[in-house]
Amino acid sequence: MYMGFKKQRPRLVLFFDHGRGFFEAYFGDALLLSKHLGADLDFYEGIPICRMNRAMAKAYIERLTTDQWEVGICERDEDIPDEAKKILEISI
Repeated sequence: MYMGFKKQRPRLVLFFDHGRGFFEAYFGDALLLSKHLGADLDFYEGIPICRMNRAMAKAYIERLTTDQWEVGICERDEDIPDEAKKILEISI
């Protein structure tokens, strides 16, 4: 899903809302946040990832939109069962 969104709108930076008080950004979006905004960059199984609390995400979103980037907030469309082993649908 991520790659499909990015292909359609390359200047769209996606923030994934995990509902526990924080957001995550992945791949090129994480690299962009790290390089241009100084966000902490981590890697999970080789995938670049930035984790941030809601207050920090809000500041990053304001700076991105000021710099003419589009921002999408991704939320789950369904609850995650304890033993989830499927791809969950998301909305932007």
